[in-house]
Amino acid sequence: MPLWQGDVATSGGLNNEKQQLTISNRSFLEGQRIFNEDILPWICRQFHITDYMLQLVPAEDADELRDEQLMSARLDNVNKALQVGLDVEWKDKTYLISGTPKLQEQSYSPVSLPDVPANSGEVSKALRKKCPSGEHEHPDFPYCHPEDRQHRTERGRNDDAENPSNSQENQNDEGKNSIDAAENLEQLEESVKEELKSYIPDLQMDISLGDMETCKKSMLRFADLSKQYKTNCKEIRVKPLKNSRTYAGTSMNGNSIQLNTTYFSSNPGSTRPGSARVEQDIRRSASAGYNPPIRKGEEIESVITHEFGHTLIDFDFSESIEDIWKSYSEKFPEGTVAPDDSDFVSGYAAKNKEEFISECLVSVLHSDNPSTIAKEIVEKINQFFRRGDQ
Repeated sequence: MPLWQGDVATSGGLNNEKQQLTISNRSFLEGQRIFNEDILPWICRQFHITDYMLQLVPAEDADELRDEQLMSARLDNVNKALQVGLDVEWKDKTYLISGTPKLQEQSYSPVSLPDVPANSGEVSKALRKKCPSGEHEHPDFPYCHPEDRQHRTERGRNDDAENPSNSQENQNDEGKNSIDAAENLEQLEESVKEELKSYIPDLQMDISLGDMETCKKSMLRFADLSKQYKTNCKEIRVKPLKNSRTYAGTSMNGNSIQLNTTYFSSNPGSTRPGSARVEQDIRRSASAGYNPPIRKGEEIESVITHEFGHTLIDFDFSESIEDIWKSYSEKFPEGTVAPDDSDFVSGYAAKNKEEFISECLVSVLHSDNPSTIAKEIVEKINQFFRRGDQ
């Protein structure tokens, strides 16, 4: 019953003020509808009024809270669509979703640095050799020998030492020499684009805010990885990030790697090279177990490898490692440090599946004693992303 139509205090059902007001407002709106849709428009037409409309004032204001809730729900749906790689077009407070789901992607996911003691120590061991093409002792991942060891190659196939022109490693060395020859940041950008033009044809770069030494190490690593793996990355930049304590970050769709000026630029007022802070902080966090142990001298490269891991996006790949990820995150919740366990990757690896993938890649490519689970994940990475000519 509408308000003021009778006493319903003792009746059941809609007998409170809120519900009575709701019914009253609905009655008002229904009564106003005939004026707003028929009578008032007819009056305007009689006076040839076409540039504005006459309407009665609504009985109650628009439900702004409800509108906000609907907008929030729409934005949540848009975010979920973007996370699985769908295309979203937003127009007039609504959206159109299209495309094919890919992988749940990670919004900017930098390597975070925990508060650890400054004297935590360093990890330094002999560099491993990269295995040549053909059959050898450890075929599961490309870096496998902590010391000199005889490589076995397939019969009827020339060894890399005998036929270096056919070696992908030698091809990479040529690219390395080209990038190494750059004398300034502008030349460095051009040399990287040239080396990767057949791998990332539309690569966009802006490293003008970077430190030359740090950026050269970073670009050498980025070029090497891009030649080995199919990547979504189409852009790499040096720019200030909101959180000054993050090394770098990768865009949600894996298209862009951002290197933080805090770590990849030099302070004009300091004689300390731009790479020094990266190296120091990486060693501190690695020795604390927050990140995988890194071979000395590969700290900067490990940051690039981590971010590169976020650009390896494939829905089937993500599904194939789901059980491994769940098992790892249950055994080692985020923040757990268990360096004596052969399955342990790093404390940061349990944050989410995307960080787990990147930390596994770092463990295998930059640690002398990589996690057994990390090896398993990198085998999957090789299966889904390794370029055919590798």
